Amino acid sequence: MGLKDTKLLFYLDYDARCSLADLSKKLNLSKQNINYKIKKLEEQGIIEKYVAVVDIHKLGFLTYRAYLRLGKVTNEDLRNIERYLTANQSVLWLVSISGTWDYELVFVAKNYIEFDRQLSTIKEHLQEKLVKYNLSMSIVNLHYKKDYLIDNKRDLKNIAYYGYEPKEDDTDILDKNILLELSENCRRSNQEIGKKLEISHHTVKARIQLLEKRGIIQSYRSKIHIQKLGYKHMKAALYLYPHTEKEEKELATFLSSFPNVTYVVKILGEWGLEIEAEVKNEDDFSNILRIVRNKYPLLINDYYTFQVTRELKLNYFPNGRKLLESSPTKH
Repeated sequence: MGLKDTKLLFYLDYDARCSLADLSKKLNLSKQNINYKIKKLEEQGIIEKYVAVVDIHKLGFLTYRAYLRLGKVTNEDLRNIERYLTANQSVLWLVSISGTWDYELVFVAKNYIEFDRQLSTIKEHLQEKLVKYNLSMSIVNLHYKKDYLIDNKRDLKNIAYYGYEPKEDDTDILDKNILLELSENCRRSNQEIGKKLEISHHTVKARIQLLEKRGIIQSYRSKIHIQKLGYKHMKAALYLYPHTEKEEKELATFLSSFPNVTYVVKILGEWGLEIEAEVKNEDDFSNILRIVRNKYPLLINDYYTFQVTRELKLNYFPNGRKLLESSPTKH
């Protein structure tokens, strides 16, 4: 893949609604050439989807994480399990992983009671196939650009995220319909969305701008199959000694300074932080962790690593249809 294609991926990764005209200026290529390259990346399965990063916490929800370990299962069992979990409207993120666990899921729920019901349903479905699981709550999930693609200097301003204390949802049905459209394909134009929802594109534009201003829409990202680019998606769970909020913030900032680090997640659970990086090999990731641990020996107690082998689902508004169906009136 050429440099122009790599740069195109970089720009689409964090601003998937970027217009062909703007991409043309950034890359010094014609709009026709840009459009051709995008179609090619889609056909090759490198770009799988375009999603709006919705801060679901600002809609009154919390996010919970579950790691699942399965027992004796066949390949057909795994396919069925993955289809079942992918179709679950409470699942924001689903990945297969290697190591201690087989799958990691991020759930969206109003509270721990609702999360318990969601988990119980899955446990009933898996039955004896589920050997063990580990649960935690996501306090905040910070998203970073794939700066490593073009050796870009990391800018820590305007970081996309979801998390923190939930806020009361004051969005209306039209807002939710627009969020649903953008969560399914955020490269849909205002005209396309307006036509489907039977409103003007001016109204769509104004509503999106307001959702962005309120921080409900954080950014627009491309779901990129990084393994096809020759990268590995690595994760580490960091166990921390008792510490101050200032020390934790300093650690998170240092973790995010590495261009290959794409996510830093604060966890309420067995461990304190998770770090995710996209690297050429496991040694590169081990080197990052070694540097971090040597810099903060009094803060990092221990860690263990695992590899994300496949990203099966990413939808920051997975319960959108359910919310619309339960609304008393519809647009």
